[in-house]
Amino acid sequence: MPGQKQTTSAQLPLRTPSLSEVEKQPLGKAAIEKLSAAGSDPTSLEISVGFVVLTRMIPVMRIPDLKGFSRKSLSRIPQELRSTATILERIRDNPFYNAALEKSVPGLSWNTTIAELRKYADVLESLTREVRASMRQNPREWDLRLISRRKLIANVVRDTGEPHYNWVADLLNAAYAAASIDPCEEASNLRHLWETQVKRKAKHARYRKMARMMAS
Repeated sequence: MPGQKQTTSAQLPLRTPSLSEVEKQPLGKAAIEKLSAAGSDPTSLEISVGFVVLTRMIPVMRIPDLKGFSRKSLSRIPQELRSTATILERIRDNPFYNAALEKSVPGLSWNTTIAELRKYADVLESLTREVRASMRQNPREWDLRLISRRKLIANVVRDTGEPHYNWVADLLNAAYAAASIDPCEEASNLRHLWETQVKRKAKHARYRKMARMMAS
């Protein structure tokens, strides 16, 4: 991101700033005092802000990403699991290997292990397919940086009844500064992020209500 300080994995900070450290930054103390006076829980606020800062410290990633696997290699895992189950079946059906392994590993259940491998493959394949379909419809939904900020605003709304975008933006920028990250949060972006989330939830709620009415 332009203007953002870059860190290597060796330089990656492992600790997010506390609220007392955020208070020392410009606008940080005022934002914390305003949110606390409005009803925000300091502990919840510190945890939520820490999550947001952490997502800025680490490389951009999404929840469905699996370390060490590309999308293509991840899609091959279910078939590889089924292939492993087939290999185990062949070993099980060989009297010599079957007897030797059962003696070496008491209580070994070939049938259970093979069945569980195939079941795991089916579940993983279905889950991967559903996640990818959801990502195609709304790729930003799985972005940890967006998820962490939505969670922070949700906690503020829960505690105070309002999203308080300006105060939250000031708080985050102070937290970024405390973590040596360039401040870049804007209240307008937080408003768009939250209103989009609220509208999506309302839309889903209407669909669920319609489904219940049609099913009754």
